[in-house]
This record gives sequence, structure tokens and C-alpha cells, in this order.
Amino acid sequence: MTDATYIAERQVEYWTSRQIEEFFLNAGHQILVYPIEQRIERYLPTDFLYNIDSPIKLFGIQYKALYHNGSDYWKLDQRQHDTLDSFPFTVTLHSASNSSGFD
Repeated sequence: MTDATYIAERQVEYWTSRQIEEFFLNAGHQILVYPIEQRIERYLPTDFLYNIDSPIKLFGIQYKALYHNGSDYWKLDQRQHDTLDSFPFTVTLHSASNSSGFD
């Protein structure tokens, strides 16, 4: 069996990002959502940046799909952890078919 995800990471990114955007819009905030290209993620470890009301309110989310091949795991190495730690406004969202967690 080869490594596979339960849900495609891009689907989770889209669904979750749209819900975050809708939440802030429904709460009366202005929000801009910036999708980040994969080649830029090495320097800015986020899949989406969210700018709420002003340039000061900014956060990013890095999505990680749950893989399985006999056991469940996320493809995240020490270099990625170190890079994420250097950007305090970035949250890592681990996704699965029925659960998600935050780092």
C-alpha cells in the first residue's frame, strides 16, 4: 500500500479557509485572504494568510493532511517545525477524516 491521505489537503484548505472567511464577514469584519504559492511556503510557512480589518491583525494557517500506510501520520519534519516556530503568527492545522488538531 502506498501513502495516501484520507482527504485531499487542498480540499481541507479550501473548505476551512472559506469557513474562516465567512465567520469574520458574518461578524462584521473586513477580511482579505491571501493564498500562498507552494514555492513560497519555504520562506513563509503558511498556505493562507488572513488579514482582518487592518495590516496589524494578520495570521496564517499551514494545513497538513493525515496520511496512512498501516498507521496514521503527518508529513512534517524537524526543519518544517523549526520554520513554523520562527513565524509566531502561523498555526498548523492537522486534518483527518474525523478530527483536527492545532500545534
